[in-house]
Amino acid sequence: MPPEGSWKVVALCCAVSTWCFLNCWVELAQGDSVYFARFHPATLIVLPVVCCQVLLVGLFMAAWALLRSRRDARWTQYLLLALSGLPAGMASVALLRMLPFDPAPLIRTSAFWPVAGLIALPLGVLSVAWPARALRLVRGVFLYSIPVLALIVVRAGFAAAAWSPADFVDRPLAKKLASPARARVVWIVFDELSRKFAFDQRPAGLHLPEFDRLRAQSIYASSAESPGDSTLECLPSLMLGRTVETAVPEGPSTLRLRLKGATDTFDWSSAPSVFTAARAMGYNTALTGWFHPWGRVLSASLTDSAWVASWRHAGAEEPFSGQSLPERMWFRLRLQIAAIPLLGHWPGYFPGLVEREEKIARLRYLRERATALASDPANGLVVLHLPAPHPPAVYDRATSTLAPASRRISYVDSLALADHVLGEIRSGMEAKGLWDRSAVIVSADHGWRANLWRGGPQWTAEDEALPADDPVAVPFLVKLPGQQTTATWGEPFPTVRTRALVEKLLGGAPVPEDEVSLLLWVFGG
Repeated sequence: MPPEGSWKVVALCCAVSTWCFLNCWVELAQGDSVYFARFHPATLIVLPVVCCQVLLVGLFMAAWALLRSRRDARWTQYLLLALSGLPAGMASVALLRMLPFDPAPLIRTSAFWPVAGLIALPLGVLSVAWPARALRLVRGVFLYSIPVLALIVVRAGFAAAAWSPADFVDRPLAKKLASPARARVVWIVFDELSRKFAFDQRPAGLHLPEFDRLRAQSIYASSAESPGDSTLECLPSLMLGRTVETAVPEGPSTLRLRLKGATDTFDWSSAPSVFTAARAMGYNTALTGWFHPWGRVLSASLTDSAWVASWRHAGAEEPFSGQSLPERMWFRLRLQIAAIPLLGHWPGYFPGLVEREEKIARLRYLRERATALASDPANGLVVLHLPAPHPPAVYDRATSTLAPASRRISYVDSLALADHVLGEIRSGMEAKGLWDRSAVIVSADHGWRANLWRGGPQWTAEDEALPADDPVAVPFLVKLPGQQTTATWGEPFPTVRTRALVEKLLGGAPVPEDEVSLLLWVFGG
């Protein structure tokens, strides 16, 4: 028989290990983020987390046995109290996620941490003066939390089991035509590209030669506006050609939409889109993108598709590609360490490193696929939704290199990255002789949302120095086949009309030669 009290020690160690991964269980229990997942949560999250917790329980038991054998009980108590701060810090991320409001703006205020420190001061005094009492209090909190933890874990398990692995597999694509397209439109949507900083009020020292080169042979809308400030609604709006007011994910492959001014909702995958129209005209349609699960939602109207998942909420983050079980465990452990509050202030550690490394892996894949699809003469409509200059920054414009560990790179560096990606796509099209005979549209889903990122762990002084920006003010450039001159449309232009323009270009409508008629033809509705 185990010695008396050993089961309490096991229960305590299990509770502590669950606190360490509480954000994973809470996020799974919420069940509202599987739409953004690339892989099934059971294999990607549940299994490696359970294995990590079993490993931690063993380590905690060994540490407990070692510390109990030491005579300097007071210092042992101090050590245990200090170590208990780690699971408490990790669990705080989950507790904040459970609040009925978004706590991020509150946390990013300058007064938050001083106030939090004052609130925690009595516990600190208790820990220093009476460590044995403080340790009993902490132990009691861990033990009495077990029923709540069990409820959350069971709920998370049911939420993960609600979907089969087949629900996360891309749907079959439409049949591809072998002959070259008689007309071509390449529509590039840069995520979070600001019109002000890319074109109108470019920061000093920022050079964007590819954007400037494109503008010199394009029609430019100087007052273009996106349908909103969120990718969740903006991308469906652009693809449908109608403003989406609300978008609600329901499972891995369903996004329920409600149009502006309407009361009914509908499934995005069932609605006619720009791809449906292009297919009806006899064109191959290709898409490369991120954030939305394009291969599960719009595959029926696509002949080629390549997509990656976005970086999800803390606890449900996904690696770019499949991993072995030990790799998945190490991935989860790195993320849990990075989630410890105030860790970014520790010398030599950068908590955003994992996210940046994953973004670089996704970006490399999307850049390769974007260039390949845009350079395929068989594709009539190519839509590219690319995660640049969307934060976090991963590119250092001073060295022209990807720099995941740099603390100085900013949104301005990300603008330079978007310019570099545009140049890669253009070079690939020019190498195949497709640039001059293609219509190229460059825009954004929305502009820079400074208020969303301000005060975050990767916010820099250069970000702070940028003037205020309108998140719906986006660039919009149209290069028609063979065009070599530039023109500017100064009237407001809602980018939700882009679908109508794409269909006009693919339909072979005659293009006016004089500038006024041409501008009206492109932007006049």
